[in-house]
Amino acid sequence: MRAALCFLFIILSGLWVTGLCQPDTLWTQQLQIGYSVTLYGAIELAGGGYAVSGACSRDGSTQDMFVARLTASGHVQWSHAYGDTAQSEIANSIIENPDSTLMLIGQSALSGQPARTLALMGISSEGDSLWANYYATTQGQRKALDGVALPDSNVAIVGYKLGADNSHSDLWLLKVTSHGDTLWTRLFGGNDIDTGSRITLRSDGGFRIAGQTRSTGQGDYDFWLIETDSAGNQNSATTFGTVNIEKCFGLVVGTQSVFLSGRIQNVSTNLIDGYLVKTTDSGQALWSMTYDRGFDEEQISGVAARPGAGAICAGWAGATTLTARPWLFRVNDEGTLEQSWIDSSYQQGQLYGIRALSRGGYLAWGGVTASGTALGYVVLYAPTGDVLGTVREQRTGDIVPGAHVSLTDGSLMAIANTQGHYSLDLVPGLHDVMASGPCVSRQTMPNVRVAQDSSTTLDFSVGAPAFQCGQSSINLVVHNHVPAFAPLTIYNIGTGDLDFNVTVEAISPSTNWLSVEPADGVVLEGDSMNVRVNVFADTTDNGTFDYEGSVIVHTTACPDSVERIPVFVSVLDVPEETNSLPRVFALHRAYPNPFNPATTLSFAVPNASHVRLAVYDVTGREVRLLSDAVQQPGVHRMVFDGSSLASGVYFVRMESTKFTAMQKLILLK
Repeated sequence: MRAALCFLFIILSGLWVTGLCQPDTLWTQQLQIGYSVTLYGAIELAGGGYAVSGACSRDGSTQDMFVARLTASGHVQWSHAYGDTAQSEIANSIIENPDSTLMLIGQSALSGQPARTLALMGISSEGDSLWANYYATTQGQRKALDGVALPDSNVAIVGYKLGADNSHSDLWLLKVTSHGDTLWTRLFGGNDIDTGSRITLRSDGGFRIAGQTRSTGQGDYDFWLIETDSAGNQNSATTFGTVNIEKCFGLVVGTQSVFLSGRIQNVSTNLIDGYLVKTTDSGQALWSMTYDRGFDEEQISGVAARPGAGAICAGWAGATTLTARPWLFRVNDEGTLEQSWIDSSYQQGQLYGIRALSRGGYLAWGGVTASGTALGYVVLYAPTGDVLGTVREQRTGDIVPGAHVSLTDGSLMAIANTQGHYSLDLVPGLHDVMASGPCVSRQTMPNVRVAQDSSTTLDFSVGAPAFQCGQSSINLVVHNHVPAFAPLTIYNIGTGDLDFNVTVEAISPSTNWLSVEPADGVVLEGDSMNVRVNVFADTTDNGTFDYEGSVIVHTTACPDSVERIPVFVSVLDVPEETNSLPRVFALHRAYPNPFNPATTLSFAVPNASHVRLAVYDVTGREVRLLSDAVQQPGVHRMVFDGSSLASGVYFVRMESTKFTAMQKLILLK
């Protein structure tokens, strides 16, 4: 289903759209036990479906380990809480063993105290508790944050513990059996605070561990990447950071590359932004990027590799953690932000992780607050395929940075970078893709076929329309209460089609006396189009008045996409009609039209005649009878007030002796 939340800022109606929309979701699930649930870990189960882990509060004070099993379609099969009422337990990660049992990895502590015990728990595939193992201590914190299943049916776990001098922490690596029995442990660190956050298995059987360090590096904290052999012996350790504070929470291996995600805090302003680092498979830095959505705090908690290249990042953005909203965004292989979504459909929320699935798509998890209740949150984003290419100008072949490439319904959009490249993640199927935007003639590619986990190349060759206006100003002398108009000519002297949209501003007086038709359109290359500028002055009939306004023309041309043309009107008294009686019947153009809520209808009668003037809706039903009587020779005006009617199309019909005329009216509320 299409996620309902979509923020759009319309730059020009029907022309280009910048904004952000949430991607397609296959399902979302909210989980609740007691007072609150938050999810910190999730896995894709070998037999189908998913298992998620985290913490819940059944009594509003202490926390318990929380686990739920979901079907492939997101339905909850079961959910359980595990823990002692005097303790607080959190399951930061979850592992599936070869026998389909599950291992919870986290920590435990006395209520209200820092975590002092690394806690492991085994449960059956149906949620029954099988065993528990606690690494108890009376000194310092001990936390387990992540784990990975090993080919020998054992499990590697990473976290941190109090250091040997009892004043700092070391990154802690453990290898345990599937029942939580310790096989060996390793410590990494210096004389300050060093912690481990994520662990993956290398192709050679060794481990790749991500965390943060204060013992070495460029600043207060830095990203820390450690490579070990299969016995946990360190092969290399690399830091990534600046003089600011960087903390790492996510790790994923892509195509011949590694992504580390987290946050960077400016030591001067305390503002926090998302931070992403890409390295080679051997740990050599390729680039680091900061991502700011304009809030005081942004964090990238999880990262997943995209098929081919680039990454999907999940976290949150907001003034503080307590007011943040879930944040999901996509970057290309160079780290350029391509698409970004913030979910404001909840009072508050965070995404703590995301992973690419073997079946295609991405599973993300965390917590949200809805109607004052803290809920565990799981969402499955639809499988996607890449549509990528380059946007060039059709005549010169030059790249077109800033061009908008989107679905024709505007639901998803990418912006071409400085090299003219763009990339869209789309669900498999046929899509109509369009290039548009400032300085670009619109070009549509219909029925673009997108296959799951594959790339489709789609290059655009667009025109560069150029706008030239036929007038520098519009000057009119009109009679009071008499409709008048002047043409405004729009020329396209560039290449490709020119999209335009025209609005008006009545400056003095600020009444509804100025309008245009058509309000938008397309001018072909080398062609022109006239826009009718309508004026209907309504003074107090006491002499000459000066009216002033503007016609504003928005176009897709460059370098100037908006031009304001001043309108000056001299208004004279209404002419004496006794000296110029009409010679024929006529139904004049209604003004204004479109209208809200009233418009003036005028008609001419050359001799005394019975005139029926009525308004009908689109079904032919009469909604208002304005005249059904003999009218004297002259021009007559009647007001049609649509206040009590719905917006839509109506028709006014005039009938008299040997004369019938009809006109379309548009009521816009």
